[in-house]
Amino acid sequence: MKKFKVTFRDEIEAESEEEAYKNILNFCAMVYNSSDVTAFKFEEIKEDGNGHEIRMPVTP
Repeated sequence: MKKFKVTFRDEIEAESEEEAYKNILNFCAMVYNSSDVTAFKFEEIKEDGNGHEIRMPVTP
């Protein structure tokens, strides 16, 4: 089975950390409902045979 590193980075405006958590959960729900994962970066992780990981960008 292939391995992937998935990265998401954003800056969230909120009055509190709790509100920031709610905002990111709402964003994740929106992503789930729309199937739009363009905000995420996907890299396939492969090994070079010597135990070193090589990250390969995934193009949709």
